[in-house]
Amino acid sequence: PMAVVTVIKLFPDAAYTTDVILDEKSYSLRFYVNARTQIYHFDVINALGEDIALGLPLLPDTDTYANAGYPDAPVGYFYLTPFSSNTVFEEVSPAAVAEKYAFFYIVI
Repeated sequence: PMAVVTVIKLFPDAAYTTDVILDEKSYSLRFYVNARTQIYHFDVINALGEDIALGLPLLPDTDTYANAGYPDAPVGYFYLTPFSSNTVFEEVSPAAVAEKYAFFYIVI
């Protein structure tokens, strides 16, 4: 079976929400930096505005699932990968992440 890959555009803003279609359903992704932990996070929100997954870390080369116990949650995983193999990850810089990384949603 083939994987279905959705490219999710990242923006340099410190905090923003973007709308996406995943598994043929509408979701919003809310991106922000957690001031206490100094980590860039994202939340997954369904079309009704209900929180599906909160505080998911945006970390490179890590399969991040958002479907912990929610029946209408995305079934695939999110994946952040650098455009260049010699990129040094800067967790707290949304601008650097938007410039140097691609963000995908993948269903296998």
